[in-house]
Amino acid sequence: MTQQKLQDEILRQMIPQQKLDLAMRLYYSARELKSAWLHQLHGDWSDQQITRTQNYLCNLTG
Repeated sequence: MTQQKLQDEILRQMIPQQKLDLAMRLYYSARELKSAWLHQLHGDWSDQQITRTQNYLCNLTG
């Protein structure tokens, strides 16, 4: 079984709440990565500036 087929099977067996929980974990993981990236690019920025920029960028993409 290929990895894609295995992943499809796992997702098919999940109930909607599990899929929502997974999507939320992915969303917050992406936000953490973006925050770390912004901290690396702009080490002199305050946490508030990072959060504001992160929120702005997230709103641009959806």
